[in-house]
Amino acid sequence: MNVNIIIAIVFIALIAGTFLGWYIRKMIGRQEILEKKVAELSEIANRRKLPYPALAGLEDAIALVIDIINSDEAAQAYRSTRILQLTERLKQVRSDPQHYDINQPDRPAEGE
Repeated sequence: MNVNIIIAIVFIALIAGTFLGWYIRKMIGRQEILEKKVAELSEIANRRKLPYPALAGLEDAIALVIDIINSDEAAQAYRSTRILQLTERLKQVRSDPQHYDINQPDRPAEGE
């Protein structure tokens, strides 16, 4: 009976030792992965940053893009206004062709 108990204890010790060895290898692998990530992040943090004149140039380029977008929006607003005027004129002609005011200005007065 004592032999069976000793064999059971040895078997449990082998299983525990195997599991412990596997767990330690797993933790060492995770630590190596984390060390690599830390090294990569350190390298990224130490990279040379853009000089101030380059940053200023990029800011100017962004300002130009914003200006282009805004001018395009203004042009679109102008086109929309003129299309509305065209639609109104055509409605007038269609509704009463005999009474269309030929002296009405082509463009609205300034400020309208």
